[in-house]
Amino acid sequence: MFNRILVALDHSERDDEVYCRGRALAEAIGAELLLLHVLDFHEAEAPYFPSSLGMEYSPDVYREAMALYWQEEREYEQRQLMLLRNRADSALAGGVVASIAMVKGTAGPLICRQAKAWQANLIIVGSRGRSSIQEILLGSVSQYVNHHAPCSVLIVHPVGQAVDSEAENESVADEPVAEPVEKPVAVHTASFL
Repeated sequence: MFNRILVALDHSERDDEVYCRGRALAEAIGAELLLLHVLDFHEAEAPYFPSSLGMEYSPDVYREAMALYWQEEREYEQRQLMLLRNRADSALAGGVVASIAMVKGTAGPLICRQAKAWQANLIIVGSRGRSSIQEILLGSVSQYVNHHAPCSVLIVHPVGQAVDSEAENESVADEPVAEPVEKPVAVHTASFL
């Protein structure tokens, strides 16, 4: 039975669907939610870390650039935290017990570590719908979690997108389909008193 569901959110375009699936499941079965966001400063919205290349000649400019970066980083963290709080408040308004967590680092390992520490029964994570080649080159958080999680994992794929790439689907569609063969099935019954 799932009574502790960790929902990994990355504030991408598929985030609403991942959250809604987690909340709906928690409502249906009376589970508790943990909404988790891993701050990854490689995200598109994250502040850009200033390069120090050539700054040895202008230490004042570099100090100002770093001060601006730290301010932008704090503001970025606050925005992400506010998004998590809004989702938790929405879940609580719907009668779901929800809490939030935000950590910095590499998403896959931290999602698994948080799930283990919180004793989650299920992790819900989104998939970006990358092709196999893109996953090899860029990595896949959902695949990492699927292979390393301490509990069951539900991967939410992008709406309207098949799990396999179009090329793989076309090659399968061209192959002949074998007719099912009926075989006798042995049925075993047992009673437990």
